[in-house]
Amino acid sequence: MVESFNLDGEWKRKANTIATFAEKLMYHVIEHLDEEQRKQLTRLVSHYEVKTVQTSAYTKKEEEESDDYLNTFAEYAIGGACTNCEREDYKKCDLRTALIHAGMPVFDECAECCPYKVQA
Repeated sequence: MVESFNLDGEWKRKANTIATFAEKLMYHVIEHLDEEQRKQLTRLVSHYEVKTVQTSAYTKKEEEESDDYLNTFAEYAIGGACTNCEREDYKKCDLRTALIHAGMPVFDECAECCPYKVQA
């Protein structure tokens, strides 16, 4: 389950630790059950799954902050990679694809090449 979150570094270690403690807790609970309760628990577990559920609303302020961070990221990416770009196969550019999917506005809507290309 932890692998499905695609976490890296410290967050992956924390998730693995939580999973380990959860497993140890379940073994501890099962140890103290009688045989019939263990069978019942085993049957019940096969009908349940663990889900991550949002517990609070995502506020407008958080959304705006997230947009600000994304815009800053895009500005630096465009400024570094797209300024005076000479790439002819711009439709295969991973940055262009990412900017489109992120909904970033183009630099030049009328450009005959990549609309994110910046002429300095």
